Amino acid sequence: MGGYRQTLQYCSDVLSDAGRLLVGTIFWKKEPTAQYLELMAGENPHVDYLTTVDIAIEEGFIPLYLCRSSEDEWDDFEGRHAYKRYLAAMQSDDQIAFKRIHEWQRGYLKWGHQTMGFGFFLLEKHAH
Repeated sequence: MGGYRQTLQYCSDVLSDAGRLLVGTIFWKKEPTAQYLELMAGENPHVDYLTTVDIAIEEGFIPLYLCRSSEDEWDDFEGRHAYKRYLAAMQSDDQIAFKRIHEWQRGYLKWGHQTMGFGFFLLEKHAH
């Protein structure tokens, strides 16, 4: 489906006027470092929180409710995700995957914890 904007465009096409959408997406709390972007294969598909909300409005949605995950919630998500991937790598004895997971977790703890956030947005399609 693509990124955040493409998701909103698709949902706008299938929702009726005044239809509601709950969407969650990553946003930057601050600009990521070059090292963090390198860990993410050099891609930077995210924007800051304000721009994330602005994109929803540009795509014809009215924000009804906006919230962000706390740092504890985000750490819990990242930790659980890493745990599952560590287990899978260990069960298959995949040392390359294990190393990649370890590098990602270190990168999250070093840069992502302060840089990346997650927002939840309840949006209503604006009647045109």
